[in-house]
Amino acid sequence: MIKYYAPLKITLTESIHKKKISSLMNDLHPDPNDPNNVSFFEALKNVDEEMAFKMKSKFSVNIYKKMLEFCSEEELNSNPRLKLLKLRDRGEIEFRMAKAVPLKEWLIPKDIFNEFENRVATSELALEVAGLGSLETSRILGRYSVIKLYDKIFKQCKLGNGNKITRDIIVEDTVPDIGTLGLTFMKMFQPKRPLRPKRKERKKVPVKSLSGQEIKVVINVMRAFEVPVRKNSDMMMGDIAMVPVQPFIEISFKNQTSRTTTAEGSNPTWNQDLQLVLRSNSVDLCPNEVQPIDDCIYINMYDEIVVDILEDDRTRETNIHQRLERHWLGSCVIPISALFNSSQIEGIFQMNTPRHLLGYERLVSNSESSHFRNSTFLSLFIMVQPPLHHPEPIKERLDCSESFNFERYLEYWSAEGKKQFPGRSVKTLVIHCSGKSVCVTRFFRPLPLPVISEDVSNITAEMVARFVSLIPVINSNVLLIGRFDVWLTGDQLLGLLFGGGSGIDHGLLLCCYFAKLNVRSWLLLGTGVSRGEAAYVLTSRPVPDQPAAAPVYDVWDPLTGQKYSTCDSFSPVQEAYCLINAENIWLNVQYEKSVPRTRWDVTQSRDWNPAFGRYQAAPTAAGSVQPDTVDYTPAAIADARLLQDKLETTLRNAMMKWRVKSKTVWNRYCISVLRKILPNLERETWNGGCKDITPAENGYLAELQHLLVSHKMCGFPINRPYCNTEVLVDAVQSTGMHLNENPLVEFALAVYVHPYPNQVLSVWIYLASLQPRR
Repeated sequence: MIKYYAPLKITLTESIHKKKISSLMNDLHPDPNDPNNVSFFEALKNVDEEMAFKMKSKFSVNIYKKMLEFCSEEELNSNPRLKLLKLRDRGEIEFRMAKAVPLKEWLIPKDIFNEFENRVATSELALEVAGLGSLETSRILGRYSVIKLYDKIFKQCKLGNGNKITRDIIVEDTVPDIGTLGLTFMKMFQPKRPLRPKRKERKKVPVKSLSGQEIKVVINVMRAFEVPVRKNSDMMMGDIAMVPVQPFIEISFKNQTSRTTTAEGSNPTWNQDLQLVLRSNSVDLCPNEVQPIDDCIYINMYDEIVVDILEDDRTRETNIHQRLERHWLGSCVIPISALFNSSQIEGIFQMNTPRHLLGYERLVSNSESSHFRNSTFLSLFIMVQPPLHHPEPIKERLDCSESFNFERYLEYWSAEGKKQFPGRSVKTLVIHCSGKSVCVTRFFRPLPLPVISEDVSNITAEMVARFVSLIPVINSNVLLIGRFDVWLTGDQLLGLLFGGGSGIDHGLLLCCYFAKLNVRSWLLLGTGVSRGEAAYVLTSRPVPDQPAAAPVYDVWDPLTGQKYSTCDSFSPVQEAYCLINAENIWLNVQYEKSVPRTRWDVTQSRDWNPAFGRYQAAPTAAGSVQPDTVDYTPAAIADARLLQDKLETTLRNAMMKWRVKSKTVWNRYCISVLRKILPNLERETWNGGCKDITPAENGYLAELQHLLVSHKMCGFPINRPYCNTEVLVDAVQSTGMHLNENPLVEFALAVYVHPYPNQVLSVWIYLASLQPRR
């Protein structure tokens, strides 16, 4: 109950102590604006002027404000729902698409802010990279700069989309007319079991209705092709025997793993279903609940070996004592973004198989496609349950650097193409880093080539493709690729050292390098087997000794640097939507959009619909957004050697940490031999993976023969572009080399870092295990 006090009428004397006055003032809180209290404050001013001033400034009209407050300011700031609303209004990456925020606090997951806090801590830590070298610091700052660039432009688009019309907010069903009613009555007379039934798509569930449910990823592992064969060699007797492998597939996502049974042979068949459960922190909040998930599904192939460790032969008929070992044969990675954009993926995946696999040998097949590729392929069918809606694209409404009529023409041409072919996306206007929309043809211009090596004078297409593939990428979920298009120029990509996961930025740079080499090329936008909507580079070359023949077309993957023939059935490109270069934009209007059945002659209007022609001219090359020159920094050889030693120490410590129950012994002689082999493996990639063994490499392999006499060796090289140390540690751990429980096993680990201009790095890791022969 609120008490009211009467005006004060107190006669003060100098004998009253200041402490009593202060306590009296705190209890009564007299109003200095009340005329009845004027004499009191004048008397107090005569006694102590400073105290009178404090009492006047301390007075509050609402002295019982704390009694009326329903919570404190600390409780208000710590409220998770209010914090979530503030972060969504601020436009943070993790919460910008959250629409349905729960009314109850207990419905919000407790760890929903972990990713945001980690990102903020990482961004602040990027400037405090104590103990890190210049190469590691540049990767951290580059990734942070790319994310900030996308975030800035996204907020700019959000401000531009503030003016909405009625149909953007209110969705009304169309009023039925005679046409719709007629179709309804016609369904009554249709046959219940038609001869040619149309397949009904599975009902797609809105993500906001997935509260409390799990998202399951079902992976059907069908079969594999061209698996290397195990080679058992006895160097003492000079015998070499080919033993059929016993492969199995293991899939992993975060802390979940699942594997198939063991098959047999170089072309095994499983036809088994494996399941993974995905659960996002914001599954109840975001319409695209997988947006915060930036991980990947890792698929590894192993060879299971049964080792007999029974020591007493007299008990062999009654006792069995065996140990299972696994040898890594290859792997492939499937981003979550590709999986949730299409709900299902079906195709043949090329596994990342090392060329030199100690203890194994690949049988040469009669088919030409498998002969020159030297790879293993895996047939998969991946499906999401329940199927999710495709994320709605963000309609960018920014200022356009093109003229108004030119912009309207490109929008009209793109809209007509979508009406005719709704499933084929085509890009006409994209966002430049300046925040303005630019025509896509302005991103093409010949750029000066980097110096791959001082020993190489003639730079080939394979060398520049290798250089571009070593630039790291950022996962598509982090950058909203596919829903938000920001294209980087060549100098920006080389400066930031990070590009989008779709490969558009890498493809643009590769096209500019091909133009400098006088190689006719196009940027191909379509769908890939493992990446969903992605970008590739299409090139044409004349047939040798047949100038009148039709040119031969090849497809380059800018993220791996590998080249495929358009007639190759194992090509990673599934569908082709459009082609872009400095001259024009072509939309694929053929009935067949699969790459092996597509005709690539862009001069045929029946196959390709050009955007520019008789009625509208293409933009001139003078208006390209690409720079005239690119300043390349020389290769950081000294920093690469420091990073090489640091990575080797980190990986060795990680191997010993994983082998807690066993002692880890390192074979120093084998390590020294592997260090000599690794530089030659990098040079092999400049020739497109040529199979010819150099004399120097032949000498190093001869040194390994001394070890093969007394030891059984199993090993392989791993090659990755340098992004961060954690990625390399995960790659080594996924091979399962540390799971060998043989008490006599020895290990060898060698690291080589090859520097390129602009701090582009290629990291090679050679792993090997040695077991003494009996």
